[in-house]
Amino acid sequence: MKKQQILMGYPKNSRLERACNPIRDALDLTEDSGTFQSPYLPGVSIRPRRVSDMARFIRRGIFSIGILGDDSAFEAGLEYPLTDSRDETRALTLGPKTVDPRILFPSNKIATLKKLNIPTWLTLMIREEEFDQFPDIRSLLSAGIIATSFPASCMKVFNMLGRFLPADGQIESMVRNQDIPSTVGGVDIVATGETMEKFRLLPYSTIMESNPGIWKSPRISEDMENQITDIISILKERLSPYIS
Repeated sequence: MKKQQILMGYPKNSRLERACNPIRDALDLTEDSGTFQSPYLPGVSIRPRRVSDMARFIRRGIFSIGILGDDSAFEAGLEYPLTDSRDETRALTLGPKTVDPRILFPSNKIATLKKLNIPTWLTLMIREEEFDQFPDIRSLLSAGIIATSFPASCMKVFNMLGRFLPADGQIESMVRNQDIPSTVGGVDIVATGETMEKFRLLPYSTIMESNPGIWKSPRISEDMENQITDIISILKERLSPYIS
C-alpha cells in the first residue's frame, strides 16, 4: 500500500516556537515555502501554525501529530478520547484558593518534552487589593466575570461554576482596568509572572502546569496507524534528550 503524506504541526510565533529550537536542530529541519522537512521523517510535511489553530487541526484529524503545550491541548479537548463521555470527568475539589491541577485523560499525548525547560502555568489571577475579599474559589466565581483566552478549560476545571468570558488580548490588562464590566479575575498562561506583577495582580490559583509535548490526533485512520507509529518511534529516538 502506498504511503500517504503525513501532516505534522509545529509551533509558530510563540514562546513555544523559540523553546523548540533544539528540536529543530535535532530533526535537522529545512524550510521551503513555509513548510519544514526533515531527512529523518520521510513523507512528513511539517507545517508551522499558531498553537491554538494547531490544536484544533490535530483534534479534527487535519494534522496527524504535532508539538503543543498542555494548555492548548487541554483547551482543544485533546486530553479526551473521542469514545469517552465528558460527563465521566471527575469533578475538581474547589477548596480555599486551590484546585486540583491536572490533565484529564491525556490519552492522545505521546511524550512530554519537559526537558526543554519552559514550564508555564494556567493561572487564575485577581487584583491584589481584592485578594482577601474572596476566601475560596466559589466566592470568587460567583462575584463576577472571569476574562480568559481559555474558556473551554475554565468550564472543565471549574465544573461550569462561573461566568467565563472569551477574550482576546492581554488578560492582565483587562483584569486590572476592568475593560469588561464586572470583571473580577482572569485566567491565562503565565511564565515568569512579570506581567501580572506589572498590572498589580496576584495568582489566586494555579490550574495546571503546561509543558510542551508530542500529541497525536484521535482521528487517525486505520490505514495510517502503522505509518504514524513509525513516525512516533523516530521522533522519540531523535528527541530522546528532551523527553522526560
